[in-house]
Amino acid sequence: MRGLDFFGNMLPEGPALARMAALAGVRPVDTYGILAAFGRDCAGAIMLLPDTEQAGMQGRGGYTPMTPADLRQVIGDLDAAPLGVAPERGFRPSLAGFQRKALLGRAADGTWQLPYGDAPSTWILKPDGPQAMAANEATCMQLAAACALDSARTELLDVAGLPVLAVRRYDRLETPGGALPARLHQEDGCQATAAPPGMKYEEQSGPALRDLADLLRNYGDPARDPTAAPHHVQHGRRQRRRARQELLHPARHG
Repeated sequence: MRGLDFFGNMLPEGPALARMAALAGVRPVDTYGILAAFGRDCAGAIMLLPDTEQAGMQGRGGYTPMTPADLRQVIGDLDAAPLGVAPERGFRPSLAGFQRKALLGRAADGTWQLPYGDAPSTWILKPDGPQAMAANEATCMQLAAACALDSARTELLDVAGLPVLAVRRYDRLETPGGALPARLHQEDGCQATAAPPGMKYEEQSGPALRDLADLLRNYGDPARDPTAAPHHVQHGRRQRRRARQELLHPARHG
């Protein structure tokens, strides 16, 4: 497996990738250059930092409460600041996918929060775009939960009249004592099967369900892991994009 492919699958696609490359001052094909600027909060437990830095050197980081006006601004600025990137407060995230999204934190009382420094985002907010998808995705996730499948917590928000799907990140774990949430490592289907970013779709010779089944049979828990696959197939993901099949590594203690 090429390391470039693994890291390339951590980047967004389309306009978000182009904008992040512009903010980083590099070309969109410069995977490492973009992640050098925006690799501090990625999928799973990965943090990409300069050689001179270690996690925690920015004062650990934390969260700033948001007002409804702040939330509207972050959602409204996603074309200029994909994922809600904010280098001025040390929030430099990267997350795969084409849909526009904002990465935020959330307090126990439901208040949305802006992460800063090393604080990980804990929620993904996906506003409707040209195609109305928020309500559909929320319904599909509710269906998965009703079928007793492990599914992320979701909420359907109304932000100034715009439907927004809020998804609790399953690769984040709350920790006691007020510490920052822990990051749990995960890989998407393309990373796990060593597929390059340009082959995310099955019709482009990307990984098929049988490839993921073989992977789980060899390295996962065959009694549990495949249960979500029928849900992905049935609930309308006609793109057959295997990057959307994520594999969570169990937390290790001690």
